[in-house]
Amino acid sequence: MLFPDADTSNYIDWLRNRLIQEFSLEGKDLLRERLHMSLHHIGDYKSLRSAVLYAASLAARAVSATSFQVTLRSIVSFPPAPRKKDRPLVLLGESDGLLHLHQSLALALRKNGLRASDDLTPHMTLSYAPKGIPLQPIEPIRFVANEFALVHSMRGLSKYNVLERWPLAG
Repeated sequence: MLFPDADTSNYIDWLRNRLIQEFSLEGKDLLRERLHMSLHHIGDYKSLRSAVLYAASLAARAVSATSFQVTLRSIVSFPPAPRKKDRPLVLLGESDGLLHLHQSLALALRKNGLRASDDLTPHMTLSYAPKGIPLQPIEPIRFVANEFALVHSMRGLSKYNVLERWPLAG
């Protein structure tokens, strides 16, 4: 995952609250400290398997990338996930550096026996609500990604456990 800096997180939290009020979206908001952009989903595990963690850590250490700017330019509600009613409200982003990091990490994950997707829709989920909003531009939000992290999402607990972080070269 990539996490925005504190100032960016605060601004995104303010923007989310404004949009929820403006569009009368009632649902479940992600906590400000959980705002992130996912790079790869390694899997759903009830308990963390040491072999998977070891392989993911090896893959991340093998990646060489420089820090880069991410720009979030629009907001939209995605369709609900299968068997879900709520629609994710997301900021859509773009960054050549983000795509490069995603591709490099995909190769390294596969080399270490893990699955990885070639597809990436750079986005940051803000909340989940039954009602959605159509795609619309926003004043661009920018932040610099200086590191990426391996995170265990505590499913059902709305909590992340950051297992390890790797700096991106400046």
